[in-house]
Amino acid sequence: MEKAVIASSRVDGHRIRWVVLLAALLAACRGGPSEGGASEAGLEVEERVGEDDDAPTDLVTLSEAAFATAGIETLAAESRAVARGAVNEIIPGRVEFDPARVALISPRTFGRIERLAAVEGQTVEEGEPVAYLLSNDFLVAQHDYSQAVRRAEGLVGTPEEAAGRQLVEAAERRLRLLGVEQTFIDRLATEGVHEDFLPVTAPFGGRIVTAHLLAGAAVEVGTPIFTLADLTMVDIAAAVPERVLGRLRVGQEVSVDVPAFPGRAWTGRVARVKDELDRDTRTATALIRVANGDGSLRPGMFASIRLGLPPDARSEPTVVVPESAVVTDGESRSVFVEVDVRTYRRRPVQVEVVPGLAGWLAIPSGLSAGEPVVVRGAFTLKSELAKASFGDVD
Repeated sequence: MEKAVIASSRVDGHRIRWVVLLAALLAACRGGPSEGGASEAGLEVEERVGEDDDAPTDLVTLSEAAFATAGIETLAAESRAVARGAVNEIIPGRVEFDPARVALISPRTFGRIERLAAVEGQTVEEGEPVAYLLSNDFLVAQHDYSQAVRRAEGLVGTPEEAAGRQLVEAAERRLRLLGVEQTFIDRLATEGVHEDFLPVTAPFGGRIVTAHLLAGAAVEVGTPIFTLADLTMVDIAAAVPERVLGRLRVGQEVSVDVPAFPGRAWTGRVARVKDELDRDTRTATALIRVANGDGSLRPGMFASIRLGLPPDARSEPTVVVPESAVVTDGESRSVFVEVDVRTYRRRPVQVEVVPGLAGWLAIPSGLSAGEPVVVRGAFTLKSELAKASFGDVD
């Protein structure tokens, strides 16, 4: 198989890398060498690099043969009058834990983990043991409590009866501070049966999302054993553009879409908006509270928030493009703009959904009216950029 030829040069302080991909497999299928040469069948990708050699590739140049195969079509971005109050803002976000519903399960005394009673992904109930600890403090506390109970029973009807009750209360309080459930204390008082291992229990019902230790590990007070989360409610952290903040309200209802579940939507409400803006992206983080009864939404998932904004009775000229022109990559949105013959540059943009413009998206920033954008073949260009980035060498 012929090797890819990679040539490097520098122009105006930038290094331009030309990557030529040869159609060797095609030639093999034909039973002979490829016709037309590398310049006709290959894809040329130019990467401009300033001081940072790891800057992302954003420019694609196609040969005539590659252009014909890709089926690229462009259309000039249009400017239309859009009622700003009717706009549904599409805002990228990410599913997160509700901070009030996540906790570290840890012991209240030092000891050794004798046995784990739960694993990652398991659902547990409030008060259910998730680990058993060999603890000298627990053994001593049980003994002291039993002694206090017997002494208090012997002091009933004497002037020291109140002092006996105080001893029992003090010993019981020590057991509770170790995390011992009241049902165990009551059984210890009536039956006098001691346990060898201290149960470490779940503070509330939820799912074990992380296991931090193995059986046999020595632990101190507060050493995390598990991370427990109640996922019946989750937060979605949305990066809200600065221009929208003036019309955002706590308690406002929003619609949430998750790529993992196409065609399904959740409804949430704005719980709070962080005060500080990101200096680079000029966005503020809004936390959207969403009910998640079936646990489908998992922390770390990407999400898109459709924010219905209050009307402000203004119509403004807004750049719009067909939906097929917008490429999604994680939390970012971009389009490919034709900058030369068979040459296209990826351009990050902000996106809005405008009711009444079916099949079109508003681009409030990142694109000007009249610029030719790729409306067919954009995904192919995105894929080729990714290949060039992975295959790039010095």
